[in-house]
Amino acid sequence: MYGLSNILGHKAFFKLSDYNFISCNQNTAIHKKFHPFSIAIMGTNIPNNWMEGRWIMATLKPYLFSEDSRAQAGFYIGALGGEIQSVMTYGESPESNDAIKDKVMHLCLIAGGVTIFMSDSFGPITPGNGINLSLEFGSGAEGREAFDNLAAGGKVMHPLEPVFWGGMFGQLEDKYGVLWMISC
Repeated sequence: MYGLSNILGHKAFFKLSDYNFISCNQNTAIHKKFHPFSIAIMGTNIPNNWMEGRWIMATLKPYLFSEDSRAQAGFYIGALGGEIQSVMTYGESPESNDAIKDKVMHLCLIAGGVTIFMSDSFGPITPGNGINLSLEFGSGAEGREAFDNLAAGGKVMHPLEPVFWGGMFGQLEDKYGVLWMISC
């Protein structure tokens, strides 16, 4: 279920799934459960076609690369509260290599109420190169459109293609140097 609200003077489009919606007045939306929910500020003018599926909606999660993602995740959990949701190592991949079998391919944690993805890096980490913006799309068409649009004038690091864990995945650097990971 999707809704419109006026939050702090800006019109907003938000998804209400899994939340018990109570009321929405001119400046607030009140929920029984206080929990982060998807919200995208779209400025003061909502286009007439917002319900026609013309807006690409995605979930944004920080993706951190680390020299030791398990230790770094433990630090964030200790500092912010939370827990590790899942860990996948390179040893679990179809083309596993004994030299990297224990390195983390993907770790998902919730810390401070925020979902954070992490992975062990194969190169040195310097401030600024250890984060990607990870967008997850509900359909391959939306993911492909976003990938192609973000890649325009940039550099494709991994093409958007089917992956062994399901769905499709691609990675790119946009023309402004921002690193993106697209899943659909």
